[in-house]
Amino acid sequence: MNSDNSNIFKKHHYLLSVLLVSTSIALIFHIIFYFYDVPILEYFGRGGPGNNEAFGVFFDDFGQNPSFIFVGIAVLFYFVSFIPGLSEKLAKYRVLAAYVFFFAGFGYLFSISFKTFFARPRPGDIIPLGGELPFVHAWEIGTESFDDAYHASFPSGHTFAASLLYSVPFLFLPMQDKKKKQVLFTISISLVTIWCILMGAGRVHDNAHFPSDTLWSTYIGFMCAYVTYFFILKVEDQIEAGPWKDEWRDKSIPLIKRPSPLWAFSLLITLVLMEAGCLVFAIGIKELLNAALNLNLPMLTQYLADEGITLSPYIVSAVLIGVGGIFIGMFLHLTKLNMAKRPSEVVKKNRASTNVV
Repeated sequence: MNSDNSNIFKKHHYLLSVLLVSTSIALIFHIIFYFYDVPILEYFGRGGPGNNEAFGVFFDDFGQNPSFIFVGIAVLFYFVSFIPGLSEKLAKYRVLAAYVFFFAGFGYLFSISFKTFFARPRPGDIIPLGGELPFVHAWEIGTESFDDAYHASFPSGHTFAASLLYSVPFLFLPMQDKKKKQVLFTISISLVTIWCILMGAGRVHDNAHFPSDTLWSTYIGFMCAYVTYFFILKVEDQIEAGPWKDEWRDKSIPLIKRPSPLWAFSLLITLVLMEAGCLVFAIGIKELLNAALNLNLPMLTQYLADEGITLSPYIVSAVLIGVGGIFIGMFLHLTKLNMAKRPSEVVKKNRASTNVV
């Protein structure tokens, strides 16, 4: 990945600055919020002197809509691009549409997985704000009940949904005009960041999240967009190997060796299922540590006991680890196969074999 990064930064030199600045800002504000998460919420949250309830309600109701509309358009465009007569004209842009919905699917499950694993209580549930659960910081494991953990506080789902718009700046990177590309990338990434900040502020005003939840949602969203573009889909490589090239039509190449038109869709499915396996595996490890170290976290064992099913936490953890491990192994293998079916990889292999012959 280091060599990939160096090549990326040579081609898009401003990206290194963006990564360094965004990471630095995230770490600086994490330190600030470590000490002021609750005081900020007490001031700007519901009932606080700085609260704007209408602002919070607006972003709760409508803040995610631009992202959902944009992703929906990308999905529609992706499938429309296969219609005979339009396929040739739209094929070059299909990979960009695939990138948008791929990032949305991959990233959103990533967000849900973090929520489920860290189980950070919502602001209204913590003792300092009148609730019953202890306050924990971002990246610390909380005590939200097992059945509610999937919509726990960290990270903010609404803010992550807003961060799906981080796919927009990356859509400009394949442009040939370097100056125009850099300007459009800078403007769009700035606007998306402002939108995410507004969404995050709205979630605080709505008393739904801590500031640190929204901070890390924004950062994780950006990093998911970056990793998806350059390392998972390798978007620019796929454009170069695009479906308007001869390799896609060459009947002498066996069908199994030709690039698959739906390669991005199948890759997304296997990657998401592998993510699910990682989550199950991680919860199993958490269950095991909870039992071994007497952490008293509300885990699956307790949830089952409340439902009248009594099982040893070690049995539960073993099952979760086993099932998660099977999912990881199976879908990691399928993901690797799908990664190898990316058009750029297929074209590269076919050209190499042709040159050898």
